[in-house]
Amino acid sequence: MTSKAINYLRVTSENQEPSLKTSGSGSGGNEGGGKNMTLEVRVAKIEAHVEHINGEITDIKHDIRDLRSEILGFRVEVNQNFQILRSEVKHDIQDLRSEVNQNFQNLRSEGKQDVQELRVEIRNTLQWTIGIFIICFGGLFTAMAHGFHWI
Repeated sequence: MTSKAINYLRVTSENQEPSLKTSGSGSGGNEGGGKNMTLEVRVAKIEAHVEHINGEITDIKHDIRDLRSEILGFRVEVNQNFQILRSEVKHDIQDLRSEVNQNFQNLRSEGKQDVQELRVEIRNTLQWTIGIFIICFGGLFTAMAHGFHWI
């Protein structure tokens, strides 16, 4: 559509109300108080609307392409962040696992040492108990032997 048609459309749309009558119907042409529009005016108006709609569609297509590229960039960034987070969490879990294993090994070795020390203490206590038992029965046996005049 040419700029003349657009200007004509603007002027006529400001001065006249749109009508569905063609130039061959009614009082003929644009006569009659400006209520009738000629076929050319109606076509020019439709062409102006179609050009405006096409321009809007083109703008929407560009916006969609821009959004598509932004979404793709955002998706790549999110994936990278998740991979970084995943590797950090994996590393932290491995550190925690090794720390827990080390603590269990330390606890196991401390437990073994404590058991060994307890065995030594029990052995010493048992030796003292047996020694005291022998001394007590030796003293009792000596007292009985003197009482029965065996010694």
